[in-house]
Amino acid sequence: MQVLRDPLRSNVDLPRGGVVTVGNFDGVHLGHQAMLRDVAARARDAGVPSVVVTFDPHPLKVLHPERAPKMIQTLRQREEAIEACGIDALVLVPFTRDFSLIPAEEFARELLGRKLAAREVCVGARFFFGRERGGNLELLRRVGAGAGFSVHGLTDVSDAAGRSRRRGSAPRSPRATSRARTPSSAARTRWTESSPRVTGWAARSGSPR
Repeated sequence: MQVLRDPLRSNVDLPRGGVVTVGNFDGVHLGHQAMLRDVAARARDAGVPSVVVTFDPHPLKVLHPERAPKMIQTLRQREEAIEACGIDALVLVPFTRDFSLIPAEEFARELLGRKLAAREVCVGARFFFGRERGGNLELLRRVGAGAGFSVHGLTDVSDAAGRSRRRGSAPRSPRATSRARTPSSAARTRWTESSPRVTGWAARSGSPR
């Protein structure tokens, strides 16, 4: 697997025309793995590269370090786990205060459209990204229509303990979900729910964060 860093500010030779997914992937749990394997399979079927776009460091470490969760995996462990799912390329975007201010549409056009020339972008069906949660599935589809990529809302979701389930299966009760949360996963949930300036860059409701 190729690991490519700082794609927005450097002349990195990025894989173009692939199937791309975006998220923090701060701990590559079973839900993440199912989603990544789906992306890898779609890319193989189309004969194009599979690409994961993620962010380092965790956004909270930059914007709210006092609330940053303890990382489940090191960056190297994340890379290895993503590679094990059959992904061809990992694109690491440095998360900075300046980056957090980029509007969602600009990010989608510049990285997904112009630099990666994505064929397809796969995200959670309730995916939010960008400054003030300005980006979602609808915006991605609008940008994709002009930039030449399709957008697929993945239906796999994962619970707070990282277990994957299909939409339509019985959800866990709020009480059971609360009991299953470790301190670090609870911190991540607070981040995705209550910090709109940050959430967008990694927030997928029920999918990779």
